[in-house]
Amino acid sequence: GKYAYTLNLEGGTFLNAFSINATTGMLTLLSSAPYSSSTALGRISVDPSGKYLMLADGFGLEWWPINLGTGAISLGGTVASREYSLSLSFSTGKAPVVYQPKFLYVLNANTSPSVMSISQYSIKPTTGLVTQLSGSPLGMSSFPNQLAIDPFGRFVYVSGGTFNNGTISAFTVNPVTGVLLPAPVPTYNLGGYADGIVEDPTGRFLYASVGPDFVAGYSIDSVTGTLTPVPGSPFSAGGNAVAIATGLAMDPLGRFLYADNTNSNAQGTGNVAAFQINPSTGALTLLSGDFAENYPIAMVVDPYGQILFNVDEITGDIENYGISQSNGQLSGPFDEFRFPANACPVGVTVHPLAPFVYVTVECTNPGWGLYGFKYDSTGFPTAIKGSPFFQAEDPTAMTIDPSGKFAYASHFSLGSSEAYKVAAATGKLTSITGSTVTTNDP
Repeated sequence: GKYAYTLNLEGGTFLNAFSINATTGMLTLLSSAPYSSSTALGRISVDPSGKYLMLADGFGLEWWPINLGTGAISLGGTVASREYSLSLSFSTGKAPVVYQPKFLYVLNANTSPSVMSISQYSIKPTTGLVTQLSGSPLGMSSFPNQLAIDPFGRFVYVSGGTFNNGTISAFTVNPVTGVLLPAPVPTYNLGGYADGIVEDPTGRFLYASVGPDFVAGYSIDSVTGTLTPVPGSPFSAGGNAVAIATGLAMDPLGRFLYADNTNSNAQGTGNVAAFQINPSTGALTLLSGDFAENYPIAMVVDPYGQILFNVDEITGDIENYGISQSNGQLSGPFDEFRFPANACPVGVTVHPLAPFVYVTVECTNPGWGLYGFKYDSTGFPTAIKGSPFFQAEDPTAMTIDPSGKFAYASHFSLGSSEAYKVAAATGKLTSITGSTVTTNDP
């Protein structure tokens, strides 16, 4: 009963905070107010513990931790919901929600010798160590590139195939054992080269980049995982005749999709395409994109949907863009970090709970390793102490589990995958003893 909060719609979208005089009831605006919020506000409420202000923002739910000493609030995060969320209420429980890792899937890909499979592991949540599941690795009929895991753990989709015959392979997930089985419709032919693949946070739509210069969109059957093209698919990414759509990324509320357009001429320039997602049909509307370097290959959006990080394999840098919360348009790129000469940054991932971003760099030693950065509200990256980590390794891909405690990286030329502890305060990576598992060209 010490603080009061209001949401305000006119002249902007923001929250205000007041202290309450315990004797008179008089309100005094806090010096830290107002606080900018989403473009579409619904209702606010404070949870029974008094520690969090919760906001239905039209596309999702926001939580704002409350400073119990001052009443000030700060954005803690967002989670997607179906459009249009307006109101909310609380039901108290006996135990807190705990995120913990369960299963890990690693793609194995090579042409000589022919290796096309998925390694499947269970994860011990206390240590991060993995154990191979029965029937692993699961053989595949087409060359795998990237995978997307359904947010509800129902399905796994893998992009791949050949340069002129891209495919999506679909699998169902046993929720108890984690074992994958081919879905009722196991393969979808895309035509062009298939690379990036993402699923929206509500589990209704799947998108895959299809070279040259297209993004294919599908609706997902919630029972079988069967894919059906959304109206208008595939969608042009606004590139040119030599552009190839590679990396994909989506904002955490499922409102906007971004695609890398890579110029096959290394001396040219690429661009980043931006799309608005129709929340009912999944159809894409192309927005004005932004400049990128020669060979943008992988991208990711931060957990709050405000920053897009992009890595360029040829130029060898990481770029960050600001994301407009009103329309998804990009601004930038800003504050580039240039990697050592001849290094090849090929993957990028963000921590789910803290402002850390990591880039996998291969090709050249010295130069390769796992690079970690702490970023500010604008996306400006500052190297984490000790970065790059594990410079004797040439990591290809990396992921962080939903609890934020463990990271996993694959090393193509070493034929192995490894687990790392992630320091919650600093983002530093530490190798977990006994975590290395060997496989064929992960």
